[in-house]
Amino acid sequence: MSSEDLNQRIAKYLDDHQKDYIQRL
Repeated sequence: MSSEDLNQRIAKYLDDHQKDYIQRL
């Protein structure tokens, strides 16, 4: 797995959780 692929995966993961977190507030 390339580091770029990993970074994209992390960015998507954080983005999804950020939306979930914001909706909970």
